[in-house]
Amino acid sequence: MQEEQLKEILHKYQTGTATDEEIAFLESWYLQHNEDKKPAVSLEERLEDAEAIWNKLHPAEKRPGIKSVWPWLGAVACLLLFFYLGKLYITNTRQKEHQLTKNHPNKIVPGSNKAILTLANGKQVILTNAGSGKFGNQGNTAISKTANGQLVYTVYPTTTSSASKELVYNTVTTPMGGQYWVVLSDGTRVFLNAGSSLRYPASFIGNERKVELKGEAYFEVVHNNAAPFRIVTGSQVIEDIGTKFNINAYDDEPVMKTTLLEGAVKVSVDDQHVTLKPGQQAQVRNADRQQAIKVIRHANLDEAMAWKNGLFEFDNADIKQVMNNTSRWYDFKVIYENKVPDLKISGRISRNVNFSGLIDLLKFEGVKFRIAGRNVTIIN
Repeated sequence: MQEEQLKEILHKYQTGTATDEEIAFLESWYLQHNEDKKPAVSLEERLEDAEAIWNKLHPAEKRPGIKSVWPWLGAVACLLLFFYLGKLYITNTRQKEHQLTKNHPNKIVPGSNKAILTLANGKQVILTNAGSGKFGNQGNTAISKTANGQLVYTVYPTTTSSASKELVYNTVTTPMGGQYWVVLSDGTRVFLNAGSSLRYPASFIGNERKVELKGEAYFEVVHNNAAPFRIVTGSQVIEDIGTKFNINAYDDEPVMKTTLLEGAVKVSVDDQHVTLKPGQQAQVRNADRQQAIKVIRHANLDEAMAWKNGLFEFDNADIKQVMNNTSRWYDFKVIYENKVPDLKISGRISRNVNFSGLIDLLKFEGVKFRIAGRNVTIIN
């Protein structure tokens, strides 16, 4: 392939006329590496990066259920050219998709940063529409939204008012197709995945910091020996011991998973307790609280953290797991017309790829899709 042909393909991407497969590959690379790479990176290092990313996205051995993308395209040449063209039109694409969804509510598009804040008095604030800056108070705490779309709680200087001695609870809820960052009053950062909610005090008081989670969230906890940080989710209590970790506790998943990146956490279910080390994962079955907590000592961290990094990643996952995961982000309903196909899926794609691209990339052998509005039926 000549350089001019490559330029033409990338021009199609910039003008919004590229195919779904072309978009999926370029955006996956962009999301993974744009923030990490610096201009000083050498040409040789960029080549090595390109080969590594291509191998991760499209292994040499064909994986079941994932469609090969651009088998005829030299990945290294494409990535280098893409690198020099700089930041692409992702923001403009998202704006177009938002307008499209507004005009056609049944159009299935990728999710975005959106959430609803419920204050202590029951008043709701649609954070998607709220402007940046301070917009409210809860007790002795100011609530604001940053320019990059984070909800931040800031405690006022010490006060003798009675308000500072009472726990005032707020709740942030992300709808299907939403995600949101929350910075709690102690500086702890929480990133909520789609279809999740976090209930927490506007400011923490006393010798315990306790929040309640439904769904999935990534935590960066500010450690405080005098006031342990505890997350209650389903039958579990997760206690921070200075850490970064992810909790996946959706009601419709068979297993609740706590995956530790840094520090340590203690996972408790009734009278069972385990303490995780970095790289480990605790699993608790939703339907059986009496079963022992299972510890995976070498967890797949890339898979567990993919959603936070703007990706879908599946490692020998069944179709239900794949469809549950994607349906939350694209906000569609999954229907199985007959029995659930017994297939395993492995692969990685961007969460920015449009819905038709997702369907194309999930190549289920012998399985067909029927799409009507926001209903996606899998026909066996």
